[in-house]
Parts: sequence; structure tokens; C-alpha cells
Amino acid sequence: MYPMDRIQQKHARQIDLLENLTAVIQDYPNPACIRDETGKFIFCNTLFHESFLTQDQSAEKWLLSQRDFCELISVTEMEAYRNEHTHLNLVEDVFIQNRFWTI
Repeated sequence: MYPMDRIQQKHARQIDLLENLTAVIQDYPNPACIRDETGKFIFCNTLFHESFLTQDQSAEKWLLSQRDFCELISVTEMEAYRNEHTHLNLVEDVFIQNRFWTI
């Protein structure tokens, strides 16, 4: 029996978390997406694509077109960096484009 490398163990847990979140968000009844620590969109569910994106508009371009949304994301990201042990930040009941969101 060989001891498990802790770095590999942490990496495997992160991959499992992403796969589980993707599976949950895919069938979520509201538009939803996942972004990485750099802000890059790594997954958007079908309702997100249908509600906001067009063939000419990527998720990144859509986000940049949402002035208030970008400001909220910046605040959320700053909160995440301030507390290094925070892995998920939720901002509930944000009103964007005539809908309430949990970010």
C-alpha cells in the first residue's frame, strides 16, 4: 500500500466538486453558470444559453454588457479573496433584467 499524495487528493476533490456542480446546475430550473477564479465561464446550463446568449454573443461578452452585474461580481470576488477559506459566495435576490438571481 502506498501513501496518497495530498496534492493529488486535493485536485481529485476539486474535479469531483466541479462535476457535481455541473450535474446539479444542468437541470436547475433557472439560468445558471459556473465561473473559475479568473472569471472565465466554464459551464452554462441550457436555460442560461437560451435566456441570455446568442450565436453572436459569448457568456463573457454578455457579462461585460451587464454594468450592475459586473459591479456585484467584483464585490463578491473581493469578499472571496479577503477570506481565503471561503470556497463559495452567494449573493441572494439580486435583481437583474427583471429577474431575481442568486449569484
